[in-house]
Amino acid sequence: MKGKLIVFEGPDRVGKTSLSQIVSEKLNNEQKLSRYFSFPGKEAGTLGEVVYNMHHNPTKFFLNEINSTSLQLLHIASHIDLIISSIYPLYDNGYIIILDRFWWSTYVYGKLTGIGERILKKMIEIENYYWNGISPDLVFLIEREDRNEQSNKIKDLYSSLAYKEKNKYKVININNNSSITITAEKIFVSINELLYKK
Repeated sequence: MKGKLIVFEGPDRVGKTSLSQIVSEKLNNEQKLSRYFSFPGKEAGTLGEVVYNMHHNPTKFFLNEINSTSLQLLHIASHIDLIISSIYPLYDNGYIIILDRFWWSTYVYGKLTGIGERILKKMIEIENYYWNGISPDLVFLIEREDRNEQSNKIKDLYSSLAYKEKNKYKVININNNSSITITAEKIFVSINELLYKK
């Protein structure tokens, strides 16, 4: 039996990591086969850990800076590594995969840093090849009110992408302006509908 892929997406600091971890913990407490992963990943000994550290602390790797296109290609490489080594085998064995970020972030932050649409689409095509036909069962686009101009630009890019993708799989916009417990409860309503639908 194939598993499920549930994705949490959205800008930085909207609570998606906390929410995705709460969901994963609850599923495990309910004795469901579930695993939490994040892109690019931070697990010790993985390419994702190297890319995450390189992104956030390039001087540790004796780098002054990383070109935006090169950085997003590194992210794609870490995604593919995690898909092949961990996600696909578990999914193929019936696990519910809770994924904090998807290729959406590559697209949004790539656009934000000036990478052209054409090259971004090529990068994402490569990643999608390695998903081997797996599409998300649910994508939760987490949002939070923010009057910062940069944050609103990122929010608009995510909203535009969600509009394009919603014909391929279910996308649910979640406003996380209330307590994280209330937001998590809303999310579980949709997850239970997915898991228990007839």
